[in-house]
Amino acid sequence: MMRAWPYTVRWMVCAARITAGSVCASGRVVSSWALTLMRLSGCLSSCDITARNSLFASLAAIAYANSSQREQLRTQALTDELTGLNNRRHCEAVLQAVLEDGRRHRETTSIAYFDIDAFKSINDAFGHGAGDEALRHFAEVLRTHTRAGDLVCRTGGEEFTIVLPRTDTLRACRLAERINEAVRSAQLGPRADLTVSAGVATAEGSLDDFDRLVQRADAALLLAKRAGRDRVVVADADSA
Repeated sequence: MMRAWPYTVRWMVCAARITAGSVCASGRVVSSWALTLMRLSGCLSSCDITARNSLFASLAAIAYANSSQREQLRTQALTDELTGLNNRRHCEAVLQAVLEDGRRHRETTSIAYFDIDAFKSINDAFGHGAGDEALRHFAEVLRTHTRAGDLVCRTGGEEFTIVLPRTDTLRACRLAERINEAVRSAQLGPRADLTVSAGVATAEGSLDDFDRLVQRADAALLLAKRAGRDRVVVADADSA
């Protein structure tokens, strides 16, 4: 029987390398292989032990690769491909969590909605490539002017959202104004006069759930557009 073990273990190493990809090297499968080999360990020669260790190394490498791939897929699912910002799904999930945390600790949460003014005219006049470049440049402006704890998201075509934990209305409004001024000072795309409009809303204690806060910010952004664009409007406490 001892002479048969080297061939058996070598076969197991080959089989594991071939099949582990199809079974995704899940924890249960890896454990099964490991348990089998551990039971054989007492009967293995030095050559067999080398083969066993090779199998362990192969399975560990596959498990690590699959774990990295899962993390990459998770990141892609939460990220806007064009700008590298967080996407709408991630924004909504984080905002829900931040609001709940704010209610528990009695902390203020604000959000700022941004929309690039007359964005369609850029695509129409210069093409979608120029429009994409303007979106990427604006995303960089948002990154530059926000804090580490803020969440910056692209939530629509030319629509962006910043979730601002522990931020009152005044500070949120000042941040939005700084961003608007930065856009005026920088040429984001082929048009030198590119501007953005913003709507700011702050959660009013237990009165504001997710839907109401979003509606108030959206209403404030609409008012900024109707008032002539290139401005920041703060939502009234009773607006919805």
